[in-house]
Amino acid sequence: MTSRRFGNRWPAAVMLLAGTTAGCTATEARSPDRAPAARPSITMRQLPADIGQVAYPLDRYRLTAAEQRLMEQATYVLVRRCTLRFGLELPPLGKAIDKTRRDRYGLSDPIEARTWAYSLDKPSVLAPAWLAPIAPGSRLHSIVTGTDADGRPAKEHGLPAGGCGGSARRALAQDRTSSGDDLVAGLDSEAWKSARADARVQQAESAWQRCMNAAGYRYQNAVEAPYAYWGERRLLGRKAVSPAEKKSGIKPSRAEFAAALVDVRCKRTSGFLQTWVALTIARQDQLVIDQGPALRAHREALSSSVRTAKHFIRAG
Repeated sequence: MTSRRFGNRWPAAVMLLAGTTAGCTATEARSPDRAPAARPSITMRQLPADIGQVAYPLDRYRLTAAEQRLMEQATYVLVRRCTLRFGLELPPLGKAIDKTRRDRYGLSDPIEARTWAYSLDKPSVLAPAWLAPIAPGSRLHSIVTGTDADGRPAKEHGLPAGGCGGSARRALAQDRTSSGDDLVAGLDSEAWKSARADARVQQAESAWQRCMNAAGYRYQNAVEAPYAYWGERRLLGRKAVSPAEKKSGIKPSRAEFAAALVDVRCKRTSGFLQTWVALTIARQDQLVIDQGPALRAHREALSSSVRTAKHFIRAG
């Protein structure tokens, strides 16, 4: 296989987080007067086959999968109760949202590699299943979101602020958990960045690069560069993109799928994943200690919202 030198640009992408449960934003929560973190000791551990199943210290301050589903069900009950007042029915509730993160260390999951390779066009799993069939600009969409097709406040007599979705969020007290969600997201980001900058991860990344070089691939880093290269590669020699490709994305080539599988294998055999995961966990452990009172208060706020959700589900 011919060796290749890859770029270091990240292809443009838009991440849409539908706020049907607690809001999440990747804000950074580093206090300006916080002392620099000491070099943490780490415990290397066997990783699960599904990298998304790694348990992190900050997970204790997020909704569990079961709690997430309860919040989705309660949101649906409340939104539907509201839309029925306007004579409109919602689509069925559908499957639970899967917020499992399998890409925090770059492409790391073999199933993702075999299914999507480096494509960023995979369907979003962050929006509830019942919301997807509602056509933007439709009356139902305006009543659910509180906005018209142009993003202006919907002109519907008796519609609550933010539409039926806004009313549901307020009923579930989700506004009271949003700042805590931001804190957790910021601490998560801080731990990730701190671990990535650690010399031990950089050494493991060098081992990953040697593994990739042996297979004929040369990337500048393990996270962004492969996506940038293959994103550009899919467009080479194309004069136009078909309507189907505009909607669903350009299907990765066999060469891209092959490269993706090598990448995933090298991330494990080089120790890159194990090292970065271990350092991320160690850094999160320290941040949980530092931010203990705020995190515990947030966990109680989440639990209170879940109790409220159960009440609305029982009431129907």
